[in-house]
Amino acid sequence: MVEFRNSGIYRLIIRDSSSNVTKYIQFDVSGSSNNNNNNNNRNNSYRIIASASQTNPNTNQYINVTLNARYNNNNNTATDYRGSVEFSVQSRSNNNSSWQNASSSSYDLDRSSYTFTSNNNGSVTLNSLLRFYNNGQYRLVIRDSNNNITEYIEFSAGGTNS
Repeated sequence: MVEFRNSGIYRLIIRDSSSNVTKYIQFDVSGSSNNNNNNNNRNNSYRIIASASQTNPNTNQYINVTLNARYNNNNNTATDYRGSVEFSVQSRSNNNSSWQNASSSSYDLDRSSYTFTSNNNGSVTLNSLLRFYNNGQYRLVIRDSNNNITEYIEFSAGGTNS
């Protein structure tokens, strides 16, 4: 259990060192919540949970990405989410180096953004969204700046684990 006692933006980092996978979940704690534990979803902030069909792809292998919008207060699917998310790709040379914008010659991103509609009901799978041309460590950045949401999916393309 994680409890936030003060207003602010918090990032929970989950790392599985055996498979070299790191996930981030960001929380915007406004301090305006009450503790009545009702399931009223209106006026709640959102978050995006992202997953990929493959996090250790071969080069030139297409990757499907699923985006699920959730309410921060109760983790229910946010069927009313209509946010627009933007995609970008970052890379790094090893586990100790910082993330930098990846060269566009090292990957193919099928689209730079996606806008949720009522037909999505808070969830969408984007088939063949991404593929990497070169071995290396990458991460897909998924950002909805209007709702202060950032999510990441890390990849080790070509089986690199450096």
